[in-house]
Amino acid sequence: MLIVVNHDITHPQEFWGAAQTELPNLPAGIKLHLSAPNAEGNRATCIWEADSVETLSTYLERVTGAYCKNGYMAVEAKNGIGLPG
Repeated sequence: MLIVVNHDITHPQEFWGAAQTELPNLPAGIKLHLSAPNAEGNRATCIWEADSVETLSTYLERVTGAYCKNGYMAVEAKNGIGLPG
């Protein structure tokens, strides 16, 4: 399933550092399709793929939860446009 995550980042250096460290080592079944940060690096919207919101949130909260607040939304693919295949 595709999941949109809106990151409200309180500690940009730590958040982006954790992202760079973790991306090469994502757990099986979790994939990042898109990361779209603002210029200040304190907000980002990402499109992830995982088997459930719970699986993804458990992972992301462990890795980034100290540096941001994350909002999760499961994507309804039948109504989406331009979604990753």
